[in-house]
Amino acid sequence: MADKNYQELKEQSWIRELTSTEKAELQSFLSEHPELQSEWEGDVCLTELLEHESLVVPSSNFTSLVMKEVLRLEKARNRRPQSLWTHFITGRWIPRVSLAAVAALVLFLSVHQYQQNARAEMALSVDRMMKVVTVPQMEWLQDFEAINCLQVPPPSTDDGLMQALE
Repeated sequence: MADKNYQELKEQSWIRELTSTEKAELQSFLSEHPELQSEWEGDVCLTELLEHESLVVPSSNFTSLVMKEVLRLEKARNRRPQSLWTHFITGRWIPRVSLAAVAALVLFLSVHQYQQNARAEMALSVDRMMKVVTVPQMEWLQDFEAINCLQVPPPSTDDGLMQALE
C-alpha cells in the first residue's frame, strides 16, 4: 500500500467510518510503517473529538467583524513608527538631507559674501578718510608747547541758565 492510499484512507476516516476491508488495509500499512502509528492515533482522537462536540455557529455578522479587525490591524501596522535603520535603508531621508545641505550651503555663502562686502566697504571708507584727513605738519607739533602754555581763560558759564535748569 502506497502513501497515497494511506492519505486517501485517512481523509475517508474524516468523512465516514472505514469499512472492515479498509481497516484491514490500514492496519497492515501501519504495521509496515510504525512511525506513522502515532500520527494515525492522533488523527483518530481529533476526529472523534470533533464528532462529539457540537458545532459552533458563528454570528450573522462574523465576516464583517473579522474584516474590521483585519483593517484595524493593517492600520496599526502602518502607523507603527519605523526604526531609524529602516528609514536609512529605504532612502526617504535623502531628499530631506539634500535640501538641508543646500540650505546650509546657501546660508554659508551668503554670510561669507556679506563679510567680504563689509570688509571692502570698510577699506574704501578708510581710504577716503585718509585722503580727507591730513597729517599735522612738523612745525605745528613744534609749536605745541608754546600754545599749551598760553593762558586761555575757561569758557564762562551762564549762571542764570544753570539756575533755571535746576
